[in-house]
Amino acid sequence: MLLIPLIAFCFQAKAQTWAPIGAQWHYRLNYPNYPYYDGVLELNVTNTVMVNSIVCQNIIGTYYGKTMGAWSPSTTINNYVDEKTYANNGVYYRYDADMNKFDTIANFNAAVGDKWLLSMLPTSTFTNNGCPFTKPVVTVIGSGTVSINSQTLKQVVVTYSAWGTSTITLVEKIGSTSGFLFPSYHCIIDGPGYGEFNCYSDPGFALYKKVGITICYYDPTNITEHELPEFKFYPDPVGAVLNIASKNGEQIEVKIFDLAGREVLVSTSKNQMAYIVNVEKLTKGIYFVRLYSAGQFLGIKKIIKE
Repeated sequence: MLLIPLIAFCFQAKAQTWAPIGAQWHYRLNYPNYPYYDGVLELNVTNTVMVNSIVCQNIIGTYYGKTMGAWSPSTTINNYVDEKTYANNGVYYRYDADMNKFDTIANFNAAVGDKWLLSMLPTSTFTNNGCPFTKPVVTVIGSGTVSINSQTLKQVVVTYSAWGTSTITLVEKIGSTSGFLFPSYHCIIDGPGYGEFNCYSDPGFALYKKVGITICYYDPTNITEHELPEFKFYPDPVGAVLNIASKNGEQIEVKIFDLAGREVLVSTSKNQMAYIVNVEKLTKGIYFVRLYSAGQFLGIKKIIKE
């Protein structure tokens, strides 16, 4: 499931006002189930390439964050996304390598009620794997303009019929401002559940952050914590001693990791209602406390050592 849905476009020839070389997007990925993602996808327009005699923008995506579990160290996945796209007269296209054709991804000339199909692999490839048997339909349900960075940009709101109906807002230059929109033929749910737009910029367009976003890039201090309702950690920030109170009094193993994912302390308790972990030798900073019981991961808690 490494292939995730996204939306990425480019204007061709004279209409190169969208996705110029140097354009960059950041999307937040937080998928709590297998294979687990908790980080940021960074998309960069790196160069132009020829595809079927068409000049396309080459968009490379790099993932920064956690994979396989909240307890795993931060990692970088290069070439997480590799897409060829182009646009012509307000219509955006993405190259489908499996079908060797271009899909219509967005049409800013479309009126409310207009529709277009997205290509899918032959239905025979969907046997017994739970994928949809019909081509996804994109339907325009709204259109207009929006002002961003003192520029008036066209905007369309669409629904996408694969795996339920997702409502997605598309804006010229920026693309999706709600979630990814991308033809999916690997049983992936397209839409906001798989990535939320954070920020966009390019050499001629100042950094734009979606309302409510403060950080564009991956920040390991903001990773999702797994709730531990049976435990209480104090004080916060912590000095020389970290106290962990338990409602059940079971035996636990405490492992503490730094921001780089290195294990810096391990402590095993006996069956008791309160545990004391000596953290005096840890340097000041942010750490992640992971709890285990009988080898089973219970959850993770962020602490600040002062």
